[in-house]
Formats: sequence, structure tokens, C-alpha cells
Amino acid sequence: MHTVVKREAQMLVVLGACQQPLRFCIFLLTGMFLLVYTPLEASPNTISLLDGQEISVSTSALTYAPDLLGDDYSPESLQHTSFISLPEAASFLEAERNYWFHFRVKNDLSDDYSEVEWIIKFPLLLTDVFYLVIDEQGNTQRGQTGFFAALSERTFRPSSKGNYAKVFLPIQQEVDVYVRLRCDRKKLSPTYTFKISSAAVFFDHLKNQKLFNGMFFGFVLLILVYNLFLFLLVRDKAFIYYSLYLLALSIFTLYNSGELADWLMGLVFPNHPQWIYIFKLSLYFIVVGYLAFLRSFLDLNVLMPAWDRFFRWFSHLAFAFLVADGVVMLVTNFNYNIADAIGMTYLISFLFLLGFFLWMLMKTEDSKRYFILAGIVAMGLGISLTLIDRMRTIEFSTLAYKIGTIIEVVIFSLGLVFRQRESEQQKQKVQFELEKATLLREQQEKESAQMAELHAAKEWFYTHITHELRTPLTVIMGMVDHLQTALKTVELSPLVEEEWESSLGLIDRNSTHLHRQVNQLLELAKLEAGAVELVLTRQDVIAYLSYLTESFYSLAKDQGVKLRFHSAVEQLEIAFDEFKLQQIVYNLLSNAIKFSKEGDVVKLEVDTHERDAQTWLEVRVIDTGLGIPEKEIEGIFDPFFRATNSDTSVLGTGVGLTLTQQLVALMSGEISVTSKEGEGSCFTIVLPLEEGSSRTKLAEKVSKSSPETPLASSKGDTSVVASDKEDLPLLLIVEDNVDVATYLEKILSSAYEIILAKDGLTGIDLAIENCPDIIISDVMMPGVDGYELCQLLKSDRRTSHIPIILLTAKADEKNKLAGLTYGADAYLTKPFNREELLLRMKNLQKLKEQVQHYYQTSSSALPEEKKPAFPPGLSKQDEQFLSTLKTFVWERLSDEQLSANLLAEALFLSSSQFYRKLKALTGQTPTQYIRDARLTKAKRLLRETTLQITEIAYQTGFTDPNYFSRTFNQYCDVSPSEYRRSANGKAE
Repeated sequence: MHTVVKREAQMLVVLGACQQPLRFCIFLLTGMFLLVYTPLEASPNTISLLDGQEISVSTSALTYAPDLLGDDYSPESLQHTSFISLPEAASFLEAERNYWFHFRVKNDLSDDYSEVEWIIKFPLLLTDVFYLVIDEQGNTQRGQTGFFAALSERTFRPSSKGNYAKVFLPIQQEVDVYVRLRCDRKKLSPTYTFKISSAAVFFDHLKNQKLFNGMFFGFVLLILVYNLFLFLLVRDKAFIYYSLYLLALSIFTLYNSGELADWLMGLVFPNHPQWIYIFKLSLYFIVVGYLAFLRSFLDLNVLMPAWDRFFRWFSHLAFAFLVADGVVMLVTNFNYNIADAIGMTYLISFLFLLGFFLWMLMKTEDSKRYFILAGIVAMGLGISLTLIDRMRTIEFSTLAYKIGTIIEVVIFSLGLVFRQRESEQQKQKVQFELEKATLLREQQEKESAQMAELHAAKEWFYTHITHELRTPLTVIMGMVDHLQTALKTVELSPLVEEEWESSLGLIDRNSTHLHRQVNQLLELAKLEAGAVELVLTRQDVIAYLSYLTESFYSLAKDQGVKLRFHSAVEQLEIAFDEFKLQQIVYNLLSNAIKFSKEGDVVKLEVDTHERDAQTWLEVRVIDTGLGIPEKEIEGIFDPFFRATNSDTSVLGTGVGLTLTQQLVALMSGEISVTSKEGEGSCFTIVLPLEEGSSRTKLAEKVSKSSPETPLASSKGDTSVVASDKEDLPLLLIVEDNVDVATYLEKILSSAYEIILAKDGLTGIDLAIENCPDIIISDVMMPGVDGYELCQLLKSDRRTSHIPIILLTAKADEKNKLAGLTYGADAYLTKPFNREELLLRMKNLQKLKEQVQHYYQTSSSALPEEKKPAFPPGLSKQDEQFLSTLKTFVWERLSDEQLSANLLAEALFLSSSQFYRKLKALTGQTPTQYIRDARLTKAKRLLRETTLQITEIAYQTGFTDPNYFSRTFNQYCDVSPSEYRRSANGKAE
């Protein structure tokens, strides 16, 4: 062993010599010689091991060699290397470099102790450690360890997690310990906090540590298995989530204590022990499992839905942190400072989140909240204390965390038992309520059956009584009509005739009103019996309501009342029952007009609004009439109610509003009324809209019955609705009201090409010019009304074939008969039923097909042959038209110049008029008509004569015999010669 002299002692000798002038020069030279030639080696303080307990090697006892950075070393070279004291700066070491340290240690135990085995514990931060021990006799001990060192390269491995060296220290001897350390973790300098303890103390501490870890793991594992067993029994997700939480907790605890490394490292990562770090990421699964358990345990989606969604989001965030943590660790070569910052950030956020959640949870009334509160507090304190220790050193203690976890596991296990018991009690309660509900339902079913029988009896009564009333009413109304007709044939004095007309009119009005009331009573009975169902059609409800309002303009005008329609929505396409909505609007508008005075205003307003996440249609009927006394508003919807201030001369039984209320309820709507006596009333109907209704907002839309209101048109008086299909039948709508015309256009545009006319005179001109397939006309129009239009068109040979449907607000039989007398094919009363209109048009189309079929059947007959009877619906003028046309064509079949223009000229029609009229009556174009006539005559000549085929071709108007043969073969599927042979064979 070499002698070491301190540098400070050398300097003191030199300075003392300076005080003696005589020997100044000698000592000065001697001092300089000593400073230059004496090795400047520091003599470390020897570390005395007195009791075998663990002690730390102080920095004052450590020296290091700043120049020995390579791998070339030997005991001799190390003994002659200059080791100096550590600098005051703690961060003088750098990552990814080798450093040599030296310290002296003496086993000061007495001879009575046989303790010669000692354990040196190096920091976990070091990735590679080599140590060399030299005693006084020159004996050496060497070994290797390090966090990155393969297990096979480690000299001493009592536990896979840790850097340990076992050395033999003879009693009462000083030994030199040389250590080469290295840290390959990027941006992380190595540390030199070495600890020494006797082997007995070390293994005793290790045994206690493993015993506690085993007990902790066994306890958690037992609770884990128990919860899995409970999950299999009760299938409660809270148990499986808690088990997953405990599993992640066990894995992290085993990793942190080193037990997992002892079990797996030799099997999985023997050459790369650092990869055991991946189990540290189980920390994030602890949070995920914990939050899943909280959500399921507390039924958080019901108790606190917002927190349930937030916890789910925070759980998903754990996987992002997990990936970031793993990537950073790999990039930095397991620099725990940077990677752990990510994990601790997430964990600290988790603790703050739980703290705020507890504060919100305590505001609830859930009985399970106290278990969560106690468990989270215990676990939170344990984690917080452990985090504080972790921030202090990498070799932190997890005792507080484990104790807090044990307390939390006990509390949560008790909470799960409590929850299960509460769940069983809830099931029993639900079972009791179910049995109670079953008994109540059976009782309600019995009552419903009794009510159904009562309603059936009531419906039977109403049905039969209304039937009995309808019979005499029919007789009365028929006799009134008969007397009114007979009165016209008898000459009476003006006074007597006026008295008779007044009396018969009174009887007619009352009988009509009674007939309507009987119908309403029957409908009300059906509603109460639940025998009425909604028949929904999808269309624009705004246009339909506007059309219904227009139907009352005549009634309002007769009573001097101003009727208005206003909608805040331009278009709203929904599914609704036309007939039910018609009855509702009819009752409200008729009542509003009936109880208004001359000059009053009645308005129907439409709007939509949002309520309870649902869109509602709002219809208001407002009048400025008599109003209803405030004390009587509550009974307004009672059957047979009449306000005390109502005019007794006005007919009414009070059934209409009751029926209206029932119909609104059937449509899942609401009806209300506000009224002030003398100022008027407002009835409000609110109906729910189906989802997906399309609408376009408009600031204001007002329409009223006015002859000056023009139809929207691109050509003055008319507008043609273009169609994607050229073969659609042509429909002419003659209507002076914009809303009614728009409504008809909407419901018919998919099946017809439509022409619009705003008055009767324009309608007649368009009918003559275009020869439409069908005409729909209003009756009451300025100038030429619907009756005159019908009479003129039916008497004109150019338009006599066109079916005409008349629409009118006058519902009495007299007006209906008048319309039919003028030649109308159908007569509908406003407001009409959409399905009825479509059915009438369909029937007229069928009649047209019958006429065409008749012609196709009789077209092969010669003009002089007996013809079958014309089908019903074909006028005499159309019959004469077809007969004249057939005779004219057959007389000129040999004329090759015979054409559609020639036929139109002969029949005094334009080409387009002739084309459309012939197409409507026969289903054929003029060219097809002439061709069929030629081929029909050719067939007859082939059957009955022996003329050459060429001669037959010329006699039937074909100039080219070859073309005749091709045409004959094309339409008859045989050649002319084959047809003649076949016809002669049948004749024989």
C-alpha cells in the first residue's frame, strides 16, 4: 500500500519555514521540489463499519479520478492513479461516460463477530457498474452489476431489481474499494450515493420486505378472486371492473417492489432487464379500471351523466398518456425523470379530478357515496405520500401507498357488499311493484272490458238512433226539394209564393243543420268508443289549411264577415289526417263566422314553435265576435254547451267543440281557448310534428278572397307546370283563388301536366286551344262561372269529350244538381277530401279507357256494319264525331294523300285539337288511326277477294307494294300471302 500525503500539509510546512529567514531559501526549494515531484494523492477518510447496520458512503469519503475514463485498468494502475476530492458542484458528471470512484472502508467489528460478508448497494440509476476491492494483503475481489447488465453478467443478484455487490471485509482491516460507474440513460447524469450493510442485516431487511410484499399481493389477489367469483354469481359489472382494477394494481405493485422482475426477468428479459419497465405502464390501467368501477358502482350514467361522460373521456386519455410515456422512455433510453413526469402529470390530474368529483358527489343523495368518499380519501393519501417520496428519490418507499390501498380495498369490498344487498332490496321492491302493477293491470283490463262494452252499447245506440233520425230527415229534405220544384210549376201570387219559399227555406236550413248534428253525434260516439283511427297522408299542411279557409269565403261574405288567412311558414310537409283536420277547422271557422257580426274579422293563423325538444304546429282561429263569458270558458268543450250570451237565433247544439277536442286529442295535440266577452275569442290548436319535417320560413304570407289576386304565371293569365314525363295527361285547373290553385297543383302535379287559368273565360280559351285530358273548375268565379264554362265546353265539338269536375262551397243538393245538369262529370263540395278527388279522377280515367276499348273493338267493322252500343259516358257529339271520322276515312282509303291535316280540316278542327281529341277518344294518333283503317280494309280484301296483293296495296292507299307487305307483316305478324292462305283454310 502506498503512502499518501495531503496537499494542505505540504503547504503548511513551506509557510512555517518562511518565518525563519536563515533557512528560507532551503525550505523554499524543498517545498517547490515536494510540490512538483510528490504525487498529489488525497487520503480519504476511512469508513468504519461498527455495527453492521446500513450506512451511506459520505461524499467526504469519496474521491474520483477525472482522467481515468477508459476501460484499461488493473489493480496496480488504480493504486497509482491520482484520485481527488469531489467538487462542490453536484452535477459534474455526465451521462454515457465511465467514471472511477475510490473509498476506503474498515470492518471495525470486534473479533467476537464473524461478519465478514458485506453488501454494497449502488443506485438504480446506474446502468453499468464494475467494482474492485483490494485488502491490505493485496487480495482482490471484483464483480459487475448495473440496471442494463444482463442477468448472466451480474456477479451478485439477490434480487433482479437493484444493483448489488457482495464483498468480504476481514475484521480490523482496511480495504480499498474502486468503482467504475456509468449511466446510459440520455440526459441523466449518474449518482454516487453508495450504501453498505452487513449481509445479515441486508438479507433480514430483504426478507421482511418480500414478506410484506407477499402479504400485500396475497391480500389483493384474494380480494380479486373473491370479486371474480361474485361476478360469476350475480353478473354485476361493478365486480368485474373492480377485479380489473385490482389486477392492474397487483401488476404495478409487483413491478414496483421487484417481485415481478424476480419472477419474469430471467424468463422474458434475461439480456435486457430494462424492458421490465413496460409493466410500469400498468399504472394507467389502474386509473382506467378505477374509473370504470366508479361509474358502474355508482350507476353514474343515471346519477351524474355529465361526470360519467367526463370519466369515460378521461379513461380514453389514459391510453394517449400511456403511449407518450412509453415512447419517451424508449427515445431517452429509460430516462425515468422525463417519462415519469408524464405519468405523474396524469396521476396528479386524476387526484385533483377525484377531489372535485367527491365534492360534487356529496351533494347527491346516493347512499353508496360514503364508501367512495372513504375509499378515495384513503387511496389518495397513500398515493400523495408516495408521490412526495418519489419526487425526492428514485428508490422511494411504497409503504404509504400499500397501506392506503389495503384500507381502500377493504372499504370498497364492503361497499360492493352493501351495493349488492341494496340491489337485492331494489329487485324485491321492483318485483313487488311488478306484482302490484300486474294486479292493477288486470283490474284495469276488467274495467276496460266493461267500458268497451259500455262504449259498444253507446255506439250501437248512437248508430241506431242516428240511423232512425236520418231516415225521416231524408224524407223531410226530399219533400222540401219536391215542393220547391213543384212551386215553380204553380202560379201563385207574389206574396203567397214568397211565404212558401220562406217556409220551405226554413225547413231546409233546419233539416240540413239537424242532419249535420246527427253526423257529429255519430262521430263523437265513435271517438269515445275508440273506433276511430288516423289515416295519414303526407303533403303540405300550409296549402291545405289555406284551401280550407278559402272554402269559407262564401259563407263569410254572405254574413258580411272579413275572413283572413295568415301563415308564418311558407311550406310545411308533414303526415296528417286530412278528414280529421278538415272537421276541426270546419267546426272552429263555422263557429267563429256564425257568432260574428257584420264587419267583424275572422283570422286563421299558422305558425310553428319548439317545445320540449319537439316541433309543434300551432293553428289559431281568432274572431272579433261576441266572445265567451270568463266564468263559462272552462265548460266550453263540454257536450251540448252553449254560452249564455249566444244568440238564440243561431242554430247549434254544442256538439261541435266537443268533437273538435276529441279529434285534437286523437292527433296527440292540445286545444285551448282565450276569450273576452264583447271582444272575441281565440282558439289555439297545437299539434306535434313528425321528425324530419321540411319547412321554409317566410316573414308573412296573407291571402284573401279577391278577384284582383292574380295567379302566379309566366305567361300572363296561365302558368304551365312542367313535367319530367312527356306522356302525362294534361290537366286544366280553372280557379280564381291562388291558394286553392296551389293546393290542387301540389297534390296533382306528380300525375298530370298542369295548366292554370285564373277565370272562366281564360279557362274556355285554354281548353279549346290545348284540348286537355281533364278539367277541374271552381263554380264561383268572376265573369264566366263554372256552370257556364261547363255548358259551353260540353256543347262544343272540340271539347265535348273532356271530363269536367266542378268544385264549389255550396253544398246543397240544388247546386249539385245544377252542376250535373250543365254536363259536369263530377261535383265536389269544398272543402273536398283529397282521396275523393283522386278517386273521382281515377274513375273518369277508367271511363275514358272504356271508350277507347269500345273504339278498338268496333274499329275493324265497316261503316255500314252494325256497330255495338256506345259505352256510358260518351256524349252524342263524340259519337257523331267518331262516326263522321270513320265514314270519311273509309271513303278515302285509296287516296294516298289522306293525312291528319286533311282529317282535321274536314272536321273543322286545328291539327292540335284534332290530335288531342282523337287521342283522348281512341287512344290513337291520327297516323295510327289511318294505318289501322288501311290494314283493316286490306285484311277484308285478302279474305273476300282474289285480287293481287299489289292491287290491294294500291286500293288501301299504299304506293309501294313492298312497303305494304312490310307494314302488314309488322302489325299482323304474318305476310299478306300467309294471311290469305290462313283465312282461306279456315273458310274451307
